[in-house]
Amino acid sequence: MCPVTDCDFDRPSYRENAEGYFLTRSLMDWFWDMYCPPGERTDPRASPLRGQLSGLPPAFVVTCEFDPLRDEGIAYAQALDAAGLLKLERVIDSAQGAVVSLADGREMINLCANNYLGLSSHPRVLEAARLALDTHGYGLSSVRFICGTQSAHKTLETRLAAEHVWTSDQRDRFAMITVPKRVCR
Repeated sequence: MCPVTDCDFDRPSYRENAEGYFLTRSLMDWFWDMYCPPGERTDPRASPLRGQLSGLPPAFVVTCEFDPLRDEGIAYAQALDAAGLLKLERVIDSAQGAVVSLADGREMINLCANNYLGLSSHPRVLEAARLALDTHGYGLSSVRFICGTQSAHKTLETRLAAEHVWTSDQRDRFAMITVPKRVCR
């Protein structure tokens, strides 16, 4: 679980990481405004850190060093531990990859990220991400991204088609896997 467990923005990680990273303080303000009205934010259904945690199932809490949510995630893990639920925290101190460095200097295999090939910090991937932000903006809706209706998908289709001799069966299977336009309209 990536913890958004409390509406309190007065933790050090909110100040230390307010700007300059992917998730910012102002973006968290916006998320909360979209999530629930200010008068309902202290309700434990919106801020579970303020409620009874005993009896909940075990939770896996992930925190990141440069994240406004870091301290509330740590507080939530501590509250789970105090409630008698198993808690084990490992702070990742490196870029995401197949192997990550922990804050205590150990390395471990990372099985909990959508980074199966360890490419998230590869220079070409980072450059492509910067270009995508410049050309397509921030916050692509996931449905549009998954359906393959962005110009980047069409460019990829064209390049792949030009570089490979496809049988009609291969072309149809490729289109269904990478650009499911038959499903998403």
